[in-house]
Amino acid sequence: MNDGGLEPESEDFVDVPAGNVGKEIQSKKGGGSRLLILLLIVVGAAGAGFYLFGQELFVPDPPVAQLKSKKPGKIKVPIRPQPAESSEGVKEEVVSLEKVAAVVTPPVAEKVTPPAVPNFALTAGSFLYRNSLNQTRALIEKLGYKVDSSQSMESHEVTRLLVGLYGRPLADKRLAEVKRISDGAFIAAEEGKFAVYAGSFLSLDKARRLADMLYQEGVRVDERQVKVDLPRTTLRFGEFVDRSEAQKLMKKLEKLGVKKLQIVPFQ
Repeated sequence: MNDGGLEPESEDFVDVPAGNVGKEIQSKKGGGSRLLILLLIVVGAAGAGFYLFGQELFVPDPPVAQLKSKKPGKIKVPIRPQPAESSEGVKEEVVSLEKVAAVVTPPVAEKVTPPAVPNFALTAGSFLYRNSLNQTRALIEKLGYKVDSSQSMESHEVTRLLVGLYGRPLADKRLAEVKRISDGAFIAAEEGKFAVYAGSFLSLDKARRLADMLYQEGVRVDERQVKVDLPRTTLRFGEFVDRSEAQKLMKKLEKLGVKKLQIVPFQ
């Protein structure tokens, strides 16, 4: 040790002139401040970058199991609008107002009136005599009506005027002679022969008047009473909706001599 109490000189210490000591200290202080400011700016910029972009840059990848479990979804492809058809080649047609009205306004169906249903008809008499039947039928048909007839068999006692029993050739000859006097003469097979009758009558008086006429012509007859089944004929005609229509025609026919008229339901 030295006497002055100072530590001995060493290689770790360098003598610096006194005038440069302050400048060196100030230079060191100024450089440290600028370095600190730059460091703070760098740290602040790094922090701001991390705040703004750190989430995008450091998003963790999904687990492998989750990626495998996802199924590919369907991708919706937008439908492109079809291009409008070109108007080239389309011919314009001028349509009249009548055609437009016919297309827009449907035709009104005409009302069809159903035909009237007949409710009534007329019957005329009930005839046993052929002459009266034919006369009445002709009169009704002359008025423009179609006549239908129906028959029912009835048992009656009649008077027949027998001229005689003959073989077939002679019977035909006698029948022709009697027919010149009586239109109702006929032949009937009886007892193995053929009987010629001058007529058959429901009225005894009419039968005897004919017998007198035959007697005057030299033909004698015998009266025979027999029971026979005779057809009774009824005439039916007309198709009337109202009863009043049938009554009008009935009065008209009665004036013409048609009797026993009756209004019946139409069938």
